[in-house]
Amino acid sequence: MTAPRTCKLGRAGVLLALLLMVAVAGTFRPILDNGYVWDDKQYIQNNRHVTGGVTGENLRWAFTSFEAGNWHPLTWVSHMLDAEVFGPGPRGPHLVNLLLHGANSVLLLALLLRMTGALWRSFLVAALFAVHPLHVESVAWAAERKDLLSACLGLLAICAYLRHASRPGRLQALAVLLLFAAGLAAKPMLVTLPCLLLLLDFWPLGRLTACAWRRALLEKVPLLLLVAASCAVTIAAQASAGALSSYDLAARVSNALVSYARYLVDAVAPCSLAAFYPHPERSWPLWQTLGAGLLLALGTLFVLVQHRRRPFLATGWFWYLGTLVPVIGLLQVGQQARADRYTYLPLTGVFLMVAWGAGELALRRPRWRAPLIVAAAAALIAFSVASSVLATSWKDTVSLFSRAARKAPGNWMAHYNLGVHYQESGQPDAAIEHYRAAIAARGDYDKALNNLGVLVAARGDSAAAMAYYRTAIEASPGYAEAYHNLGAELVKQLRPAEAEIQFRQALRLEPASLETHLNLAALLARQRRWVEAAAEYAAALQIGRDSAVARNGLGVCLAGQARFEEALVQFREALRIDPGNADAQKNSARALALLGRR
Repeated sequence: MTAPRTCKLGRAGVLLALLLMVAVAGTFRPILDNGYVWDDKQYIQNNRHVTGGVTGENLRWAFTSFEAGNWHPLTWVSHMLDAEVFGPGPRGPHLVNLLLHGANSVLLLALLLRMTGALWRSFLVAALFAVHPLHVESVAWAAERKDLLSACLGLLAICAYLRHASRPGRLQALAVLLLFAAGLAAKPMLVTLPCLLLLLDFWPLGRLTACAWRRALLEKVPLLLLVAASCAVTIAAQASAGALSSYDLAARVSNALVSYARYLVDAVAPCSLAAFYPHPERSWPLWQTLGAGLLLALGTLFVLVQHRRRPFLATGWFWYLGTLVPVIGLLQVGQQARADRYTYLPLTGVFLMVAWGAGELALRRPRWRAPLIVAAAAALIAFSVASSVLATSWKDTVSLFSRAARKAPGNWMAHYNLGVHYQESGQPDAAIEHYRAAIAARGDYDKALNNLGVLVAARGDSAAAMAYYRTAIEASPGYAEAYHNLGAELVKQLRPAEAEIQFRQALRLEPASLETHLNLAALLARQRRWVEAAAEYAAALQIGRDSAVARNGLGVCLAGQARFEEALVQFREALRIDPGNADAQKNSARALALLGRR
């Protein structure tokens, strides 16, 4: 088996590495002023395990939790370390993301230089990686730490693999295995690494000789076993959160082909990037699907024809195609058509094709060298400026999703998130406008229908609210909150029997809903169904033991059964929890009076 060509970083390489770090810092400096957006609140800001820092309990949770439909314990641990070092604010996590991206850029430069010895081509690949706008989402979104961390560990695994390739040994192989396992524990998208290592064996390492390819395959077997385990855990995690979408096969294949082509377009002209791209749910127009398929077929045919003369084309092309497979949508997770963050490592293959292709052209046509250098510098500056501007759109919810709504027409997710923001900010008119825009784009969007129902109910339009709740239920029969809200509106309409049906259905779907137990209990208590009401208040206390409302309500039910001493205990407990609870004060006094008459 041929030993790979290696080259150390050297003084010039160190200077270029420093230049990469400066470029990353200058390009992504705006993210340090950004707040928490989108999933950041669920992942970091409101996650007690993360904000609690590194403790035994939190570490156990990190390694056993399927929170948000993911299993990535090392990513959770990194967020916990942020909380330990920087506190709860967003600046610390954003700084760590920036530093990780800079480190990944330098690692990529070092890897390519070590494998090929081509300093300037390696630098161009790393520079494109460092400043390209398609990478803004991974860096600017605090919750996307998993992209950066898994990429860092994956690149370190490749470093260890290069040592193993030059000097095979058990320790070197073990280092590759452990770093790969760590990368999978940061984000399972790294499952394609064994295939990527085979591509590197082909070029630039040149290890796939006629007699050595079997050994190259066999040494990947332990890595493939890790891949199988990671895939099983990931599918279980996604299924537990209901994140696996049920689009038909034709729609998934169509979207995969179009996404491959659109990522390439965005790599060249990143003018319409957005935080969310709605999935078409059905196939894209036939001309788009066929056009994308033809582009991929011609690209594949071209690199195969050129694989002997220009092997870098095959490695770059299949790096791009292969590393996108887990997230291209053949197994659809979520409701996005594609996502910028998915290109974080895959786009490196395209950069490699461009850099080595330009380098070869400069060698063959020396007169073109200066124009190519100018073009490369201009592209890097343009990408850096575009990335810096795009990074500012991640400052807050309004800027992020206002851009998404502009750049991706029919973006129901963007309008929904804007609606939630304005609803929580006490701006119902703006919230209603965006919820209606979300529903116009996707008529069966259950969450937007439900939230719009809440807002119109607050304005006294009960009929419209109930219509929205019923439509949400038709769209999503398992949506517990819509049943609860419909029940609450039926209570206002003095239709207790119908309201009870809705509350009980909500509890069948979400038994741990404190609010639904309390509302059902109050409904039953108003009908003097004391025993049933007491059972619901007791169930509520199993969920929220510090609920003064539940304690007071249980006391009323016990008093209704002439169990005044037990009722008094509950009233006093309610007052201990909430000393200013006027209902508990009155009920306690009445219970004392009734006991005194006995």
